[in-house]
Amino acid sequence: MQTIVQTTNLTKQYKNFKALDEVSINIQKGDIYGFIGKNGAGKTTLIRLLAGLIDATSGEVSYQKTGMKIGAVIESPACYPYLSAKDNLMYYAIQQKN
Repeated sequence: MQTIVQTTNLTKQYKNFKALDEVSINIQKGDIYGFIGKNGAGKTTLIRLLAGLIDATSGEVSYQKTGMKIGAVIESPACYPYLSAKDNLMYYAIQQKN
C-alpha cells in the first residue's frame, strides 16, 4: 500500500499539559480513520495537527504531495447511529455542497 500521510514523533504541549506524546502513524491511500478514546487522550489535537489547523510542538507531519485534500469531522454536531461511518461522512459532505 502507498503511505500518503506520515507522522513521526508528533508532540503537542500546552503549557504543562502534553496532549500528544511522540505519536507516529502511517496513513495509507484510501484508508478511513476514526479515533476513539477517553476525554483528553489527544484525538482532536491529532486531527487538528493532521488538518493543519494547529502546529506541533515537535515532531513532523509529512504528506505524499502538496495540495492534498484532507477531510475531517471535528466535534461533529450529530451522527446517525443507523448509518456506517462512511455513510455519515458522505451525508455531511453532501450537506456542505448544498
